[in-house]
Formats: sequence, C-alpha cells, structure tokens
Amino acid sequence: MEKKKPLDAEGFDLWSENYDQDVEESDEDNRYPFAAYKAIQEELIREAQSVKGQRVLDLGIGTASLAKRLAAMGYEITGVDFSEDMLEKVRQELPEARLLQADLTHGIPHELLDDEFDLIFCNYAIHHLDLEEQLQLMEDALELLSPHGSFFLADVMTQTREEMEALEKQEEDIWDPD
Repeated sequence: MEKKKPLDAEGFDLWSENYDQDVEESDEDNRYPFAAYKAIQEELIREAQSVKGQRVLDLGIGTASLAKRLAAMGYEITGVDFSEDMLEKVRQELPEARLLQADLTHGIPHELLDDEFDLIFCNYAIHHLDLEEQLQLMEDALELLSPHGSFFLADVMTQTREEMEALEKQEEDIWDPD
C-alpha cells in the first residue's frame, strides 16, 4: 500500500476547519510555517494593484484569504486547489468565483489552458510539488498571462540551507519535507 503524504488533498480536507486559525497563530507567533504570512499578503495586494486588469488565477487557493481580499476590490477570481473541503469554504464566501478541484502536480487544469489572466498567484502552494513539477507549473502559468500580466510566487523559505536545516530540526513534528 502506498504511503500517503501527510499534506495531500485528504490531509488538507481534514485541516480545512482550523486552517485559517492555524495560519493566524503561526503568523502572530512568527513561527514556521506561516511567519510573515500577513506581510507577504499585504505585499501581494500592493503589487496586484499596480497591474492593469482584473482577471485573477489563484493556484492553490486554499481558503482564499488572498482571493477574498482581491474579490472585495473587484477582481474576478478563478481558483484551483486539490482539497474539496478547502474549495467548499471558498464557495461559501466567494460564490461568484470560478473554482476547480485539481492536483497541480499534474499541471494547470486543461479547462484553463485557453484562458488569459492579468494576475496569477501561487501563494504557499508550490512547495508541495517536486522541482520538475514546479518548473512546469511556472512555465504553464506564464503561458496564461495577458501581455501586461504578472505572476506572483510566494512560499515558505529561508535565506540559507543552514537556516532551513535548523528550522527542520526545530519543527520536526510539523515539518513538511516538500
């Protein structure tokens, strides 16, 4: 029997009820994995406002913390996530959003391949893909950008490998090896 990754779609389905609270607590305590999450979202919002156009693709939309803010500003939201329970939370708060359940390890869903977006976000999701999948996702995302569009990638990171290894030891009980 194949061992499941702890943070696969089923794991995120289970986490969906407490996800926003866990993110907020991690950010407030300035600890892995969501240290500086709000600050990063503020920067993404500020950058988004400098881009001409309103069509947004959120790859790994999760509970839509970023997309909800953009929708409130008038942006048209399309979101992709592999967790049906996360998407259900988004449907309740953003019923007008176009949402697709898909695993980004298989690339961008074919339903989107003829679309064009002014803003594409991949926020705290790409680390769940291996390097080849990451590169393919970024390449495919760039193909969907309008001529004036922008692609924003934000994720968990450290400045050095040594910092990452120290963090891994410190947070071994919740460390995501991806």
